[in-house]
Amino acid sequence: MIRLETNYRSTPNILGAANSLIRHNQGRLGKDLRTATNSNAGEPVYVLTLPSDWDEVRIIADTIMRRGGGVPYSDFAVLIRAGSLSRLFEEEFTSRGIPYKLVGATKFYDRAEIRDAIAYLRLLVYPFDDMSFTRIIGKPRRGFGPSAIAKFRAHGTNLMDGLRAAQLSGKQGAAATEFLSAFDFDWAGMHPMDAARTILEKSGYINYWRTSKDTDAGERLDNIRELITNVIAKYDTLPDFLEHAALMTADDNDNDAAPVIDAVSIMTIHAAKGLEFNTVFLPAWEDGIFPNDMAIDGGGLEEERRLAYVAITRARRRAIISNAMSRMVFGSRQYNSPSRFITEMDNHFLDFQGGGPRNIRTSTAPRPSYTARRPTPQSTAPKSVVGRLVSHADMGRGVVIEDAGNILTVAFRTRGIKKVARDYLEFVD
Repeated sequence: MIRLETNYRSTPNILGAANSLIRHNQGRLGKDLRTATNSNAGEPVYVLTLPSDWDEVRIIADTIMRRGGGVPYSDFAVLIRAGSLSRLFEEEFTSRGIPYKLVGATKFYDRAEIRDAIAYLRLLVYPFDDMSFTRIIGKPRRGFGPSAIAKFRAHGTNLMDGLRAAQLSGKQGAAATEFLSAFDFDWAGMHPMDAARTILEKSGYINYWRTSKDTDAGERLDNIRELITNVIAKYDTLPDFLEHAALMTADDNDNDAAPVIDAVSIMTIHAAKGLEFNTVFLPAWEDGIFPNDMAIDGGGLEEERRLAYVAITRARRRAIISNAMSRMVFGSRQYNSPSRFITEMDNHFLDFQGGGPRNIRTSTAPRPSYTARRPTPQSTAPKSVVGRLVSHADMGRGVVIEDAGNILTVAFRTRGIKKVARDYLEFVD
């Protein structure tokens, strides 16, 4: 038997971390990959603990935005355990002007059920929107084909008015009455989340997927639920949300747009097998997500650990693992423990930032920003505050991303990245 034990991609520190993790699997041949590079050990695998999922996404976006001159976006990849984790990155990257491509999956706002739901909301707010009317009049089926729509167009200045004026009878008349009544409520006086839920329930669209025999009906319902509880819930009005949705789909409506070549890749770990990138971000390393609950409860940890090994070794020069102390799941704040895979890796290859998991001993050396090399440990060095949550009188709350002694670099939730004197900040965690 010939073993292939040379890695032509990753640095010794990255390989060391990955090898120390996969050794916990029982059913393996016992080989460890060795690096083929003649370089030094390279940067450690950085481990970040952040207050929330939004902080995690913003820090990753900040790191990409601060890339050096001449460094292409294609050097970066975000590898996620599940496709449902992509939405926050899609929204943040779009708002920051970071080009990205979602590999092997459909963007959240391009999914048919999301486009349908947005069309219902647009027609609720803008009854003259004929494009939205045409998209959803047959979802669920109501017996209105092209000839009926042509009739509506002839009876009114827009299709909704034409439907009202068409004076239909029989099954079509009943379907028209039911459809129009779904939009007959005071949506402006409701919270956008409640208004969205109301129109999608009254129109029969939610039930359409509840009763569907499609194998992916459950996933589509989850996506709609995600849209309502995690996206629309953040907005004060439905028009505000629809403006955001238009931004998220703007590029998709431009048929003449050139394909994006230099872009950050977002993909699942499964889709990343065989690929390599200079910098790899590995977010949401939390028990219940990675490893997922099914693996924890059903004996699938070894397969999840193999996936973690694959994820780490996609990185040539820099791997950044992160976990969030809290994460929004269907409108509820969920608190997860850092992934057990983090505790299984040899600390020698890691650099913990933001405090790290409490049950792991961390270095007392100053922690650099996670794009810098690990400094030589000094027993007398003060403890870094990178990753700590702080509050500023004018700029609100933020997370420390770089500690330079009296001057801290803080990623504020509403004001972006600022350098602030330590004396003007209050630590709140």
